[in-house]
Amino acid sequence: GMVILGQLSTDMGTEQEIGAFRSFIIGVLVFTFSNTVWVWINYGYLNIPGWPFSMANLIAICVASYYWFKYIELRLNPELVATIQFRVASMLPLAIAIALVLTTPFTGLVFSYEGNEYIHGPLYSTMAVLALLYLIVATVHIATKVSKVHSPSQRSQYRTLMLFLLFPMMGGIIDVIVPNLPVMELMLLFGTVLVYTNMQQTQINSDVLTGLNNRRVTDEYLLGELEHVSKENPLCFFIGDIDRFKYINDQYGHIEGDHALRLVARALKESTGEIPCLISRWGGDEFVIIVRGRRFDDPGVIPNAVNDRLADLAKQEGASYPLRLSFGYVECTSPDMRPSEILARADQFMYKNKEKAREDSGAA
Repeated sequence: GMVILGQLSTDMGTEQEIGAFRSFIIGVLVFTFSNTVWVWINYGYLNIPGWPFSMANLIAICVASYYWFKYIELRLNPELVATIQFRVASMLPLAIAIALVLTTPFTGLVFSYEGNEYIHGPLYSTMAVLALLYLIVATVHIATKVSKVHSPSQRSQYRTLMLFLLFPMMGGIIDVIVPNLPVMELMLLFGTVLVYTNMQQTQINSDVLTGLNNRRVTDEYLLGELEHVSKENPLCFFIGDIDRFKYINDQYGHIEGDHALRLVARALKESTGEIPCLISRWGGDEFVIIVRGRRFDDPGVIPNAVNDRLADLAKQEGASYPLRLSFGYVECTSPDMRPSEILARADQFMYKNKEKAREDSGAA
């Protein structure tokens, strides 16, 4: 856990994601340490009060569960996590759990001691449910997301994250059968290593800022899909570039520029939600959509849908600048077409549209 903690960096996810995962690991480490000391006390190796370590143990596992849930939600829906309603609702179970633990020396509701013997209180199972609730909700949310994702690499990443729940569940079952074994710590460690590996894989396949596929994935996907195209089963390659993005960065700063990029990514995903396609950040302020099959009569419906949704999101977010993409696209009907040819034709089309947008707006 300490090794992973030291190797976390912001190129493995957004700053918020890394912060949540770091807090999760710290919670797991505190849980492991306090539980180890508690076992030593329970077997008589240490002659010190067990109360503080029992309290730290329960609070730490609840905190770890909460930050795991937050990490998942940041991966799936960062805009929701930013709302006050989400923050209040998501922290309520954690607040209840901490309040129960902090008051248990006076109430005995969660646990108590008779001499050196640790005894579960009437609300001990409630504590377990509150901690498990975060894990279950996060896993259910990932499961619903998997069915809507069309990128094989992203689907694989989400399935790996779903596996995490199995580890604490197995630890809990073993703990019931053979009490006082340090099995939960091992299970959490295995789960943490699994997630860390997943983060490294995400770093390879995903754009950290937007969460979209990166150019590497897009290149591989395009090469693979071109082998199967035909007039009956075409592939449509769209490339879009944000109009006057340099102006947004210069006038409002790079933080706002990053926000604009995330809004574009969100608009791309939401406006193509019903169409099986691959969406990626090609680089800088350029984005790509690849659609297999004849999904529409006029490919122009895709750029229009994206820009309509983008205008709505910019208005909702109170953006003080217009936000729009100029698109170019190419319909591929022959496997003999090379990716470089597709990109060149789409680029040429896009820059014609960008020049037209500049003329229409009167921008220099």
